[in-house]
Amino acid sequence: MGSSNSQMRDHGCYFFDAGENGGQVDTIRAQLGVFDRSNIPKLMARIGQCFTQAKKKLKESQVKLLDKHHNQTFDVIGGRNTSGEPYIFSDGCGRISKECAKDIAKDLGLENCVPSCFQVR
Repeated sequence: MGSSNSQMRDHGCYFFDAGENGGQVDTIRAQLGVFDRSNIPKLMARIGQCFTQAKKKLKESQVKLLDKHHNQTFDVIGGRNTSGEPYIFSDGCGRISKECAKDIAKDLGLENCVPSCFQVR
């Protein structure tokens, strides 16, 4: 069904039992998001992101993201990919203020360490 890069290195992946109803992998993947199927390696990488390890939150976050805390950042585009299309270096990237990073770290119980990067799903 899918795996992250680290799971592949450790010879792991996720399987599911279709059961008596004959569940479909495509049905489950559709619940994970909308994926472009024209580029198989990119498709597998995007699906793999759904299976990466993450710190589990047991309670609702107390961090409130207000309009004044974020703005739009333009993509950094350069070069061409293997299909000849412009390559987007900043696809899925954003920026976070030190203040907001501290709030998130505190909410995650990381008071002694404020990460410089977060992955939000």
